[in-house]
Amino acid sequence: MIFEVAGDRQAPVFVHVRRGINGDPSGLREVLALAERTRAPLHVCHISHNAMKNTELFLAEIRAARERGVDVTTEVLPYNAGSTSISAAVFGRDWQTIFDITYEDVEWAATGERFNEEMWEEYRREYPDGAVIHHYLEEDWTRRAIEEPGVIIVSDLITMKSRDEHVPPHNGAFTRILGRYVREQPTLDLMTALAKMTLLPARRMEDYAPAFGRKGRLQEGADADITVFDPETVIDRATYRDPYQESAGIEHIVVNGVHLVRGGTLAEGLHPGQRLTSGREQ
Repeated sequence: MIFEVAGDRQAPVFVHVRRGINGDPSGLREVLALAERTRAPLHVCHISHNAMKNTELFLAEIRAARERGVDVTTEVLPYNAGSTSISAAVFGRDWQTIFDITYEDVEWAATGERFNEEMWEEYRREYPDGAVIHHYLEEDWTRRAIEEPGVIIVSDLITMKSRDEHVPPHNGAFTRILGRYVREQPTLDLMTALAKMTLLPARRMEDYAPAFGRKGRLQEGADADITVFDPETVIDRATYRDPYQESAGIEHIVVNGVHLVRGGTLAEGLHPGQRLTSGREQ
């Protein structure tokens, strides 16, 4: 029903596909078939985190779907771990087989402790809202998704309520790409990397929400959302153990024409961001 409504309205459907055992493509094939049947635009979230060892296969099937005329895009989060609550539904299944990991590959976010079976059962029972970090991706899978033409690069943030709460360090996603995958171990050239983080996500949305036609570009008539960085020093510094470290090399940030970061210093009390809508009647 969701795909049928989206197809009628030509509204993009963003899907975190059903995940089976490590590398199982059935969840991807399900949404590709629905998109093809209903003509709904489709965006597949977190390709490497869902494909795992079959990242190459998932990318190939998305390429093939595009060739058949399916309007489908995908994205990659440039980190090799996942983060969720210890009570998440996946941990009620055979998660060790699904992720191809053991207790030792999971850490308690608050302290960095690694689990054993006894600790796992205790914490699942006593601290169901606590966050865990499960290390289940390989760098080769992440890098392969990053380099694939047309794959969008994203962050994936959990609300940062307090520096005392450990959250994933994904606020450093874009500086991580610029520092590690452009400069240090070149996987992308600079302009391709920038397009994957700015222009490509804007294009994914602009057919349905015209406001995005003013995003992701430096040109007359575009919204003045600009980040100025030093390509020789830009790097992420946030880690899973210390997620609140600010990235290096960001000199200036302008949002909606307002200078928020000047010389690396954040201006206080300014909130120029605006909520974007499709502009369509509901």
